Amino acid sequence: EGAFYLFVKTPISGEEFVVDMIKKHGIKLMPGAYLDYRESGRWNNYVRIPVAEKLDERAIGALKNAI
Repeated sequence: EGAFYLFVKTPISGEEFVVDMIKKHGIKLMPGAYLDYRESGRWNNYVRIPVAEKLDERAIGALKNAI
């Protein structure tokens, strides 16, 4: 009941990173900027990664290589 998330800094904008991960690996994430209700720009280079009980090894490998 509930969820846990990691906010990970990316080498490019979070939006670009998400598009790249979807195109190359089929992994869906959320850009940190989408959650920045104050529009501070602080989260522009972050993505939100859900933490599940069992993480897919393919997803873990793709994220490690991209970050």
